[in-house]
Amino acid sequence: ENKFNIVGFLDSAKSKKNKKIGNYKIDYPDISKIDKKTNIIIASINSEKKIYKSLKKYREKGIKTYCLYNK
Repeated sequence: ENKFNIVGFLDSAKSKKNKKIGNYKIDYPDISKIDKKTNIIIASINSEKKIYKSLKKYREKGIKTYCLYNK
């Protein structure tokens, strides 16, 4: 069984910044604040490809990004 330590959610919509989903804070993506050991899971079915492309700079820094719905 794999266990994950969910730290929070990232969303580029500034209107969602500092709001919460359950007990988890929603923050605006800022590459300087994300540890290289972090894994980003894209959980948007409608915008998954667009989000994946936009996270290229994160992958170039060694941050792993995964698509939840498509590979």
